[in-house]
Amino acid sequence: MKRPALVQKVAGLVSGSLVAALTPLAIADFTISQPALMHSAGALGNAGNSVFLYTYTGPDAVVTGGAFAGAISSLIDGTLIGEARWNVRNLRFATTTSVSFQPSRVGYFQNSVLVIGYPGGGMILKTGDVLRMETFEAFDDGPGSDAVWNDVTWSFATTVPTDLGTFESVQSLRTSGGTGFGTDTELGLFSSDGTLLRWNDDANGGAGSEIAGLALADGIYYACVMAYDAGGTNGLVRPGFAGTGPYSLAVNGATEASGELGPYSNHWYSFRIGPACPADFNADGFVDGFDYDDFVACFEGASCPSGTTADFNGDGFADGFDYDDFVTAFEAGCL
Repeated sequence: MKRPALVQKVAGLVSGSLVAALTPLAIADFTISQPALMHSAGALGNAGNSVFLYTYTGPDAVVTGGAFAGAISSLIDGTLIGEARWNVRNLRFATTTSVSFQPSRVGYFQNSVLVIGYPGGGMILKTGDVLRMETFEAFDDGPGSDAVWNDVTWSFATTVPTDLGTFESVQSLRTSGGTGFGTDTELGLFSSDGTLLRWNDDANGGAGSEIAGLALADGIYYACVMAYDAGGTNGLVRPGFAGTGPYSLAVNGATEASGELGPYSNHWYSFRIGPACPADFNADGFVDGFDYDDFVACFEGASCPSGTTADFNGDGFADGFDYDDFVTAFEAGCL
């Protein structure tokens, strides 16, 4: 019997769990450079603010942070550098969904100041997404532009979220949180296309976060854990910076992962709701040549992965029908 070609790995998000015919997200860091002058004149939407549109053309990806560099020059005396803001929207979700970022510099300034920082934040991106970036001011210091940006570069870092696995159903997600100055998390739940489904800051008066009462359809979902004062919208996460420290993440009340949040950081997880994948014979979260080899070894009487037998179709016999049925499942991948 001819061995079929290896089936693609199955891991998920916009990355990471056992998913239906979905390849793992590629890691594809990218940079946005906008050398032209960008003016910030007043509140978000002010006609004097500059807008830059960037079309993303890489693989589907999750952004987990990045670096910002740019020179800002004051045009009105008394302008505070801390008033300067950048607003980001993904136009795939229309213009009403956005998050704003503030450069981490404060105080009055004259002439030009080089701003370099790691503003954090996160995004769920698909090829063809258009990012709308607008410069604005938290306080309008007078007529015309308050300040102007030059030689701006955003460098984005992407990640493959941690795979939590496949669940028959998910009713709740919960992060641990401390009291007083302990870890203070925020938690967001996104669909596979980046739509924000639910968001929570403090659960039951504590610093942990919980999204409960879920009735999710079969499919892939992404959870993002952030430090306090973050926030998010469709496809976007604003960075948080306070209440950092260790946390755990529970699904349906059982702890599935843990981590430690730093300032401006965000941690991404993926999971799938749906039936198990029989082609993943060794249950390692991937459909690949190891599954084929492990089934053949089991079928030929050698050792079988824990919880499996050569009776693939469960008819009480280990015979050629089981071999044929496994090959069919293997070639189909995860459905």
